[in-house]
Amino acid sequence: MLATALTLIASCEPQSIEIDSSSSADLVMHNGAIYTVDNAHSWAQALAIKDGRIIYVGTDVGINDFLGADTKIVDLQNKMVMPGMQDVHIHPIMSGIRAGVVDLSDFETVAEYRTVIANYANTNPDVEWILGGGWSMAAFGPGALASRKIIDELVSDRPVYLGSRDGHSGWANSLALELAGITKETPDPVDGIIDRDPETGELIGSLQEGAMILMDKYVPSDTMKTREAGLRYAVDLLNSYGITAMQDAALNGIGITASLDAIDLKTYQSLEAKGELTMRVVGSHWWARDKGLEQLVEFSGADCAINDECDVFFETLEIKGDSGCFEFENMYWSQTVERLAATGHNIGLYLHSWSEYGSHFFLAQNPEGENFSFVAGGPDDDFQVEGGDVVTDAKLQQWLAVIPESIKEAFPQLLAVAC
Repeated sequence: MLATALTLIASCEPQSIEIDSSSSADLVMHNGAIYTVDNAHSWAQALAIKDGRIIYVGTDVGINDFLGADTKIVDLQNKMVMPGMQDVHIHPIMSGIRAGVVDLSDFETVAEYRTVIANYANTNPDVEWILGGGWSMAAFGPGALASRKIIDELVSDRPVYLGSRDGHSGWANSLALELAGITKETPDPVDGIIDRDPETGELIGSLQEGAMILMDKYVPSDTMKTREAGLRYAVDLLNSYGITAMQDAALNGIGITASLDAIDLKTYQSLEAKGELTMRVVGSHWWARDKGLEQLVEFSGADCAINDECDVFFETLEIKGDSGCFEFENMYWSQTVERLAATGHNIGLYLHSWSEYGSHFFLAQNPEGENFSFVAGGPDDDFQVEGGDVVTDAKLQQWLAVIPESIKEAFPQLLAVAC
């Protein structure tokens, strides 16, 4: 699927670059400044597209060979065209839905959160569960201990549950915790923490990582209509910024909700069928934390068999593990790598490398950086690492040692950060 969003800016002096010669194009753009992003940083005046692929980049004179009776012609009027950008870690459906409920993404203080929550609750008196998120962990200080009492003061008669901006923490009021059966006696799940007062053991109101699943089981599910509206909102917003490709970082749900036939996939397929999915999408499938290597039976054929429609818009599928909060790596990493290599399927491993432990694990597995890719979504990618949070300078130097020179040259700011 070809994303059609293009970024139009200003103009520069063009040079001629011919990529391919073919029959008449579906779309021709001319009289512009086209930034090719090749090694020479060349510019061109015109381009031609056929069957979703660019078949010519060059001069206005050369573009005439690609004109046909049905060719759509766009006069760029000396504006700039550049390749679309890509977002390699995003949760578009969830983010789009959040934009229509309690959206705290544009605010930074607890005082502002109070105002937004109260306004939404007062404006929507019939909403049974007040949902949303986007709060910053920094607003609550060390540990990001978001108190249930803050929300209780604003809304006590309806459950409220709000996800953090990074998606790794949840904030609930007392009623939501009660409905979910979470008490001071509830044990922490193996992959998460229920935050408690260190002296009394009373619930604070914040849930970390896998503990959020304890609440998710009781939160009302979004309808397909709501999910489609959320994805449509996200796609339109991303296209408006010139982003034409993305990687959904948890396509099939998280933790115990992970499933290859999850509704996320159906949401993408629905928009694709309606011609509204104007982006290329790579789906990262979560490695369910309560399962083992038996998941590989499902994953091994997923790149061409999910609902028999997966190949419509997924170029590759990636199994996602999260090294900051559970032991997937120690138990399954090597065996998973070996089995995937043996299948021959186009499936990669995507390691979400949070925390110093995550960095330690990944670097121990890849001392020379030979077993991962820094570029997401390509059909030849085998391994991808993301996050790379570090605590010590020594660990940072290890990361820099395995980053390819080509990446360092393209992003010199990496070295500036290290210094």
